[in-house]
Amino acid sequence: MDKKKGWLLLLLLLAVVLSGAVTVGAGPIDLYPQGLLVLSSTLVSFGDLKSEPFDPPLEYFEAEDALNIHIITLFRDWQLLMSGTDFRSGADLIPLQQLEWKKQGDFYKKMKAAGSEEVIAKGEDYPWLPYYLVDLSFRLVLTGNEVPGYYGNTMTFSMIFP
Repeated sequence: MDKKKGWLLLLLLLAVVLSGAVTVGAGPIDLYPQGLLVLSSTLVSFGDLKSEPFDPPLEYFEAEDALNIHIITLFRDWQLLMSGTDFRSGADLIPLQQLEWKKQGDFYKKMKAAGSEEVIAKGEDYPWLPYYLVDLSFRLVLTGNEVPGYYGNTMTFSMIFP
């Protein structure tokens, strides 16, 4: 590890800790022994209903570039995991698999079932150190069987250093 990079990371982590902005394990900032994970927001809202005239037609709610995930680490061997719960409005439910996600410049991918983790980024996919940025968009695709309501879910982002 380069001493200059080590001191830079140490000073950055110290500045964040002294600012009082760290909430370890929950919230927009997670501090790990190997680095720092920062979410741009703790809430993502989907906009108005959109539709595309495919066969069959596609109706969805979309949040483009909704979440920026900042990763600071001097280690190259890391993975960013994402998991979530089904969407709920009272007793009504929309399965998490109807949510799609994509990184900037990619195509939408369906989420796995509620509670299942998936790797959405790896250190080996990013050629630079010590800062990484993952921009995510989300789209909730409707099947036509959903009951109207105000739905919400919880998404979890975690870093692992295998």
